[in-house]
Order: sequence, then structure tokens, then C-alpha cells
Amino acid sequence: MLILNGIYHVQPNKKLTILPEIKAQPKGTLESDITALRVACEISGRCDVQVMTQHGMMLGTLVERKPLQLRLWQFEGYLAFPAKA
Repeated sequence: MLILNGIYHVQPNKKLTILPEIKAQPKGTLESDITALRVACEISGRCDVQVMTQHGMMLGTLVERKPLQLRLWQFEGYLAFPAKA
């Protein structure tokens, strides 16, 4: 599982999208996280992540989406809160 060190903003439906190609990254996005995602998703195109969000720690799987026509290269997926022990 890849642990991202930045603080990311998830949408109300708990979807996280990271756009590595844009110049001005949202506050909390770290270049080291983007590099780690590229390496981790290189083989299978997806990776399990642990992310700090505005709601606290969340877990999920991010899928690499390659650029097509007007869409930018991105990592996206849905997150959930960890199960309580």
C-alpha cells in the first residue's frame, strides 16, 4: 500500500482525482506523491493508497487514466474510511 504524504481534497462522493500534468497543483499536493504514484501504478495501472484528506485518513485504489483527446493524464478512484477494529 502506498502512503501519500500530502493532504488531498476529496469530492462529496469520496472521489479523488490527481492531475499530474497541470502546472499549478492544488494546495496539499506533493510532487513526491505524484512521482510515487507513477512508479507504483506503472505495472498494473492501479495501486492501493492511504491518503490524508479533509475528512481524515482514507483508503482506496487509484487507477491511472492515460490521456485521450481532451482528457488529461490522471489518477482517480474512490476512497473509504478504514474499518474500525
